[in-house]
Amino acid sequence: SMRKVSRVIYFVLAVLLCFQVAQAATWQASSQKEEAALAGDGELSSFWASSAVTAFTPQWLMVDLGEKIEFSALKLFGSGRRVGNNYYSPRRGFLEGSNDPTAFSNPQAADWTKIADFDFPNTAGPHTLSFGKTAFRFVRLFVQSSWVENGRVEIAELQLLPSLLVSAQVKGIKIDSHIAGSSVTLSIDAEVAKTFPEAAVVELVVKKDGEL
Repeated sequence: SMRKVSRVIYFVLAVLLCFQVAQAATWQASSQKEEAALAGDGELSSFWASSAVTAFTPQWLMVDLGEKIEFSALKLFGSGRRVGNNYYSPRRGFLEGSNDPTAFSNPQAADWTKIADFDFPNTAGPHTLSFGKTAFRFVRLFVQSSWVENGRVEIAELQLLPSLLVSAQVKGIKIDSHIAGSSVTLSIDAEVAKTFPEAAVVELVVKKDGEL
């Protein structure tokens, strides 16, 4: 439990983190391959649209980051388009990674590691999937169902969010925060108050100097 501070201390630390998958990265997909790179062009107005997602034809979107990169969250933007009340957004599936050199040229035969399952709500997003810190060169979003039954998914942007350890010293109070997300604000006012955007995952430890 966090110990209350005897005197009022106010401190705001704002960290903005937005790491977009580099446009130099190489993209590939299970269908509509020529459009796969639209999921990493930095434009929400363009998107990759898959073929129909069914139990027999799951769809996937993959990126070759060019090197092994550490990250701890995925942020996904849909196209915003829908049929009736259902968006062309991924519903269920999983994220996986690989450092197998053959992963891009022969994804079916490569070794993949599941990073996390997802079950996103029926919205255009952004959707955020957070998980433990991991590092891969090849990352694949595997979509098992769409919110439009037996329909396609449309992904405008796929972003990987980095891990960052932020430390601060404020009047004898030490703050260490492990962050994965686009922004975070930490406030101290007699006791630690935390206000985090939905896209962030923060582990906050507050201790006085010399405390274990």
